[in-house]
Amino acid sequence: MPSVISGFLSKRGAGRANVRQDISNYKGMIMPVTKCEPETTRKASRKSAKTQETVLSALLAQTEEVSVPLASLIKSPLNVRTVPYSVESVSELAESIKGVGLLQNLVVHTLPGDRYGVAAGGRRLAALNMLAERGILTADWPVRVKVIPQELATAASMTENGHRRDMHPAEQIAGFRAMAQEGKTPAQIGDLLGYSPRHVQRMLKLADLAPVILDALAEDRITTEHCQALALENDTARQVQVFEAACQSGWGGKPEVQTIRRLVTESEVAVAGNTKFRFVGADAFSPDELRTDLFSDDEGGYVDCVALDAALLEKLQAVAEFLREAEGWEWCAGRMEPVGECREDAGTYRCLPEPEAVLTEAEEERLNELMARYDALENQCEESDLLEAEMKLMRCMAKVRAWTPEMRAGSGVVVAEGGQA
Repeated sequence: MPSVISGFLSKRGAGRANVRQDISNYKGMIMPVTKCEPETTRKASRKSAKTQETVLSALLAQTEEVSVPLASLIKSPLNVRTVPYSVESVSELAESIKGVGLLQNLVVHTLPGDRYGVAAGGRRLAALNMLAERGILTADWPVRVKVIPQELATAASMTENGHRRDMHPAEQIAGFRAMAQEGKTPAQIGDLLGYSPRHVQRMLKLADLAPVILDALAEDRITTEHCQALALENDTARQVQVFEAACQSGWGGKPEVQTIRRLVTESEVAVAGNTKFRFVGADAFSPDELRTDLFSDDEGGYVDCVALDAALLEKLQAVAEFLREAEGWEWCAGRMEPVGECREDAGTYRCLPEPEAVLTEAEEERLNELMARYDALENQCEESDLLEAEMKLMRCMAKVRAWTPEMRAGSGVVVAEGGQA
């Protein structure tokens, strides 16, 4: 939190001069909270996903293989595999099938017109079709399959592809999006496929990127790191604009992640570690002014510079108003910079002499106790911070009490931000 400099001053011509400038570091406590579902809801969500996983496993185990003509098989629109198989890998598999036959069945679901969509086994289907093109297999060659309900097709495809090391991020994004469109929550998708809900949420965020960007990811022209930077921008047209600009400025047409991030947030500042933002709080900003970075480890993001300064000034003024009413000052002001000795400030304000602060007997006793405990601590720790804060507060309150009502009647308080942003 920034140092809040509260100076008690007299305006020129306002009467008697008392000088005081008290610099107090107010340490705020901000408790991050999340909206929690009732435990019964979370359990029900996990139970639903686990139930579906069990249903799929049990169904595949119990379903008998049947044979269908090769010509009746097509790649299912629900198959999450979007990156083309390499010709070499399909050719190698075709040679294997030619030599020893099809060792593993395909998993399919029915389609209109006596057709079957292959949800799991796309590479095998490609190899079979390659053999058919070479005249080695006929269109009516019997292919061993297991038929499952269409509502389990995406889960079956994700389960098979998710266990392969070469699953492309673009395929994972497409698969998660398809399952989310079926009504599954990130927690259910994660439980079903062995991912954390956080990972699923992040990949679903990438699913909202402009199609041209997802195509670039599928073609390995960019990485998920590029996509994460582009996902800071919610408007797809602006995403494409930033992407194209970054490509033009990059070496060999390859965009730099930092360039993308800079273009998206050029009029903003990061909120992580920003003392101004921590002092003001996220609730002071509209969604348009605050840009959340779902991919940062510290729940960071960016905030519009102008909006941050405006919110800071508003809060400083609110603190000044509170002090004026609570302590009985005649006037108050909140400002970005402390009152200094510049010509403009010198012509407006006079610092006032500070009266001697006096602690009560009880406060003296408590302060001595705190100092003894503080000195006994060997290292700086949470307890020492708390002791130091309490001692500082006691001294500050004693200084405030030292100002008599008569002194305050002709003077005011200025609250300014004196820390580093």
